[in-house]
Amino acid sequence: MKIIKIKAKDFYACSNVQVGVLPYGEEVIHNAPPYRSQHNSASYHVYAENSGWYRIMIEYAAIEARPIQITFNGEVITLNALVHPTGGWEELYQKWSNEMEVFCRLGRNELQLSRTNVFPHIRTIVLVDRDIFGTLDEAALEREIIRSNYQKSE
Repeated sequence: MKIIKIKAKDFYACSNVQVGVLPYGEEVIHNAPPYRSQHNSASYHVYAENSGWYRIMIEYAAIEARPIQITFNGEVITLNALVHPTGGWEELYQKWSNEMEVFCRLGRNELQLSRTNVFPHIRTIVLVDRDIFGTLDEAALEREIIRSNYQKSE
């Protein structure tokens, strides 16, 4: 399976983002103190063993809409990702959001999540090869994501 799985806490750069600390999960990123309206961002290196089209999926929790911008390899892909409330902030409210397809180059790619205000609570980022994304139902895809290993952090 060609699944690239990244822990949200494994960013290489961030702005006003905190990992864990609050009761939202030790591997969840959210806005940092002083917990007020401020720009939030997190940047990741995404390593692809094969070039091709991948579907971005993000696991997050939010009691209110907190849409984010996704930029991939310098191109703004969407201004409105993670738009739906999931029912709460805690880990039990973490839900998958199926966002969009991006073209991964062989080797290192760059993914940035950003918002001019505070983030939703993000736990996992996954890129799923287009060739397998459409062949699995939602339950089978989730099982494959759970079985896949996390990308090594830098």
